[in-house]
Amino acid sequence: MGDPATLPWINGLGELAHPDAPRGGGGPGASRNPRPAGTDAGTNPRSIPSPDSSAGRHLTPIELSDKVGDGDPKTPADIEKEKQQANLNLSIYVTQASEEMVGRPSVGRKECFDLLDTVLKNLGAKSANDFERVTGRRDQDYKWGDLEPDQDKIRPGDMIQFRNFKTTYTPDRSDRGPYEMIRGPQHSAILIAKNADGSLTIVEQHVMDREENRLSEVIKRNQLDYKAGQRKLADGSSLKIEVSGTIWFYHPVAKPKENKVKTPR
Repeated sequence: MGDPATLPWINGLGELAHPDAPRGGGGPGASRNPRPAGTDAGTNPRSIPSPDSSAGRHLTPIELSDKVGDGDPKTPADIEKEKQQANLNLSIYVTQASEEMVGRPSVGRKECFDLLDTVLKNLGAKSANDFERVTGRRDQDYKWGDLEPDQDKIRPGDMIQFRNFKTTYTPDRSDRGPYEMIRGPQHSAILIAKNADGSLTIVEQHVMDREENRLSEVIKRNQLDYKAGQRKLADGSSLKIEVSGTIWFYHPVAKPKENKVKTPR
């Protein structure tokens, strides 16, 4: 973890959180770590304006990242730090934009790809076709940004790509049989929250609506169990979780400064 002064949207628990959120660490204006009253009263010159502040409202993630530094000429390390901060900012915007789309009609051709592509392009970020030619074939596994192989480091705002992915649930009650959730052979979704029970909250389209037993016509917020394990239920019973297939996580990537990243309204 870097210097907290350069990562104002990382709270004391190391979680990515908007400064205004209950789990965040700041508020409107320049965000900084809490400290005793009367000490270091001035704003840290390396802190970054909150996106909701008058100073930061009209800045792009990369322009916000330009605030990182000590006033000296930029070094390669400074430039790399700015890129990392821009991508952290972008993850926040992706999460916000995705949450706001839940319940709305499916976008584009209503394929799963179109949701991620729309969110990223609306924010001026790189999409799958910036990393490789999108063929539209079922055997292509889309690349959405910087691959994160360490699942402990995935974060809200990440893009998820599935290949033949299936989650099987087996209750330990005789009156309930096993059931499955299939995302494949190819599927894409957006991570918006990591849950205490080990599951993820995701936003997706072109997915089965279990309540209506048909393909959903709207953008859905769903729970994703992506790791095998056991879960205790409210009635005292337990649920065995098994997974198969492949899943990839990608951090979204902000485009260079000349291609401005727009903040969601």
